[in-house]
Amino acid sequence: MAATQVNHVSIPFEEDIFSFLMAPSQDLMFWYQLPQDEEGGSSRSSKSSRSSGSSSQTITTQCQPVERGDFAEREEAQKHQHGVFINPYPIGDLSGVLCPFIFEKRPQVLSDSLDALTVGLSFAAELLASNEAMDQEPRQTAKKTKLRLGFNSWGARATINHLHFQFWSFSDGPDGLIPIERLPLRQPMLTSFPGVELSVIGIKHHPIRSMALSGTSVPALAKAGAHCLDVLVSRNIPFSLLMNGKHLYIMPRRFSDLTLDFTSVGFPEAAGLLLVMNETQWRDETLLNADIVWDLWDKTYGVSGEVFKELVEECTEMPADEVEV
Repeated sequence: MAATQVNHVSIPFEEDIFSFLMAPSQDLMFWYQLPQDEEGGSSRSSKSSRSSGSSSQTITTQCQPVERGDFAEREEAQKHQHGVFINPYPIGDLSGVLCPFIFEKRPQVLSDSLDALTVGLSFAAELLASNEAMDQEPRQTAKKTKLRLGFNSWGARATINHLHFQFWSFSDGPDGLIPIERLPLRQPMLTSFPGVELSVIGIKHHPIRSMALSGTSVPALAKAGAHCLDVLVSRNIPFSLLMNGKHLYIMPRRFSDLTLDFTSVGFPEAAGLLLVMNETQWRDETLLNADIVWDLWDKTYGVSGEVFKELVEECTEMPADEVEV
């Protein structure tokens, strides 16, 4: 599916285009639910999320078996549940889609959505836990998987204007890391959210200037992340996210009309994991080499150093002239 070119990161949910509510029932794998959702304790808004303390308790989750049937018949019962679907356009093995609050018909934006980001980070933590459990199995019997969760905002190669995250299993070298995860996290700065620090990934190490949030718990990380994403959305800056259960990588983007034949620059590519359409293109050194990709990503997809400094300042209240990019 070709990427839709837009000039804003938030547009209203559109009823007449595809959403996962239209997906075939057989594509639904299970419902995902957080305990506090059952009690109605989660908050949609992140505007008031700053607090003097944060919970260190890890959120536990529930996965409920699928009951086949019409979505409309289950809408009230599933009000606070989140659909997990097979990805109709897979980006790798075990490729699926997590749709928070699917019946609320939210657009593909994470502004004022502390609850949706909490769902995504919690799901990523579950993927990490399952991955680590597999790593503890005997090598000859374990089916090793490397699972990550990602997000593209509207304007950053999202093709469906319905709130969703994507997850997939990848294979990338003996350390099992995506390139951005191998990079040094420079200038760790405390945020105004207790237990959370923000680190900078500058252009010397990655072609798209990025931020990495590290937190002591999912609730703390979600609050700090929601604040940073509100900053981006308020400035109409697209972004891609990568979540690995320990860090939230935020990759600010610029609007780009450039569509590449060999790849679509979404969150895997923004994080340095290039997904190429076919082997011939992958082996064409005139089309793909490190210098070409680095230069293209820097000049076409990443934000400028000046804008990046301003974003870090707003996320951490650190003076922009002290930020290394």
